[in-house]
Amino acid sequence: MRICRNPAKDTVGTGTGDGMIELGLRINYTITDLSGSPLRRLYFGQQSYIVGGMPPYVKSITRLDQNPTDMESVRYKVVFSVPVIDVDVDDFKIITTGEVSAASVTGISGSGAIYVVSVETGYGSGTLR
Repeated sequence: MRICRNPAKDTVGTGTGDGMIELGLRINYTITDLSGSPLRRLYFGQQSYIVGGMPPYVKSITRLDQNPTDMESVRYKVVFSVPVIDVDVDDFKIITTGEVSAASVTGISGSGAIYVVSVETGYGSGTLR
């Protein structure tokens, strides 16, 4: 390899999965400058990239309580594709049909890839999704 004024750009395919890519340099004295002087010392910090696979996604949402119901609150089991953090009530939206009003997400429990979302059913008749 020779150092030149217009080096080519190389790319690295990240494949699938998570991990780290790091480029190192072997000192084998085959790298020279244009006058033929070999590379002797390297003074640079190791440069690495953290590589993430696909972003997390919701694999399933399952109703946990009886249906139909007249309960004041119901629960849903939410399973993510990978463990996630910082899941809170603002991450979920309730979709209603019919005459339902004042339904709201009231709590989240769980960790990793599995969470339980509690929903206050509100007032009226209809469907919560």
